[in-house]
Amino acid sequence: MIATTGQVLADAKAEGIVSRNVAESVNRVSVPHVSVPHKDADTCTEAEVSTFLGAIEGHRLAHAWELALSGLRRGELAGLRWLDFDFDAKMLAIANKRVAARGRTVENDPKSAAPRRMLPLQEWLVNVLRSAKAQQAARTLGARGEYWRMGVRSQQ
Repeated sequence: MIATTGQVLADAKAEGIVSRNVAESVNRVSVPHVSVPHKDADTCTEAEVSTFLGAIEGHRLAHAWELALSGLRRGELAGLRWLDFDFDAKMLAIANKRVAARGRTVENDPKSAAPRRMLPLQEWLVNVLRSAKAQQAARTLGARGEYWRMGVRSQQ
């Protein structure tokens, strides 16, 4: 904590925000190095993943689970838009994230350039995503038709 605070204050001093870095004069306590045994991550087996994928087949968000199992982070998944997918080139642009913060949804760019990346998509995943996009479009059109049938008119 002292090291982090010291770096923040050093930056603030360099920018003229503070006149001195008080963290420089703090005596740090040396902590003996303690070796922590490595714990293997608890992951699903191939059979468990296959069972899971079978269970979500046909669900409207099955494609999101396919992407999650392909390595995307939760915020990256939530921030995806169809325009991020280039189906012809079989590529996905990760350039946005969406997270919950203080009871609100916050959408913004990734914190650094490292999470911004282009990912190749396998043919089977492109097919899954194309199908999901078409199903979403059909649901949207169906919802608009239901909205219209209920007698609701847009204000123009």
